[in-house]
Amino acid sequence: MAKVRLEMTELSPSVQAYSDLFGHEPAAEAEKFLSPMELDRQAQEAVDKGEPIPEWRDRATTETGTLLDKLYR
Repeated sequence: MAKVRLEMTELSPSVQAYSDLFGHEPAAEAEKFLSPMELDRQAQEAVDKGEPIPEWRDRATTETGTLLDKLYR
């Protein structure tokens, strides 16, 4: 079985504000596939609107069939 190693990184101020406001961090897929600048922009936009990003909010209960599902169990 393959092992996955995850390293903790410090959240940008916008992503931290998003996490504080909505109670969850970005979905693993967003952190994997978006640039830090795009991740930060989306988080700030959501904070400004006062609405969480549905894909990030619902990721813990959404099965995608990928290895990243294991992060939410």
